[in-house]
Amino acid sequence: MSQTVLTTEQLAAIGSIAVESAYLEDIVETLIYKLSGLTRKKGEIFLEKFMLDSKLNLLKELGMIKLKSKKRKLVLSELIGEIKQANSDRTLAIHGFWIPGKITLASIAKGELEQDAKAVRSNSRRQGSLSAHKLADIAKRVSDGRYELFVFFQKFLSPK
Repeated sequence: MSQTVLTTEQLAAIGSIAVESAYLEDIVETLIYKLSGLTRKKGEIFLEKFMLDSKLNLLKELGMIKLKSKKRKLVLSELIGEIKQANSDRTLAIHGFWIPGKITLASIAKGELEQDAKAVRSNSRRQGSLSAHKLADIAKRVSDGRYELFVFFQKFLSPK
């Protein structure tokens, strides 16, 4: 079904979003374990049912407890906010129900896909037309957020 609604480029970009999200979730979990002092084995008991948004909230709270500087707290808060927005877009792209965009008799006759397929969340009013370019941008924002989070905590957690 996806190949009849989405272009090859859109499908590839959605795959990139999924891969980048897995990397992001791993670093978020690792940082939660590090900041909380829990081993991965013990921490998994608490985190296994959490969605990424909840894990980001927990990481932010742990960071606010551990960080002393107001400036660092502000930077972390802004960074988590950006990642949460990228995650919200990721959720729409990955978990959305994709429907065809504008369908005309001419496009049906030609067997051509329109470029404006829409992702719709059945449990919300959120929907959006996501081109391959927009989907690739979501993957980049997820990847950039992961990298910036890593660099931020690397500076904070490195031995002085």
